[in-house]
Amino acid sequence: MRYNTKWSDRRSAAGSNKPFIYMFLEIITILMACWLISKFDFLIVSIISYLVGMYYIITSVIPRFKKVMKRQKKSQY
Repeated sequence: MRYNTKWSDRRSAAGSNKPFIYMFLEIITILMACWLISKFDFLIVSIISYLVGMYYIITSVIPRFKKVMKRQKKSQY
């Protein structure tokens, strides 16, 4: 079943704004979690949490964003 509306095509409906907002919110959430962990004043746990957060951003968040932007029909990415 196909609908003829502005939002029926998920790849071009939101452009590049919606994926960017999701990526930005995910990065902010990861950084807030790392900051919260660092407030417990355990240096080694804080360092590990920041390293894991950076690793997750580099290996998961950014490639997922690039993949979504590549799927967009009207993308300059």
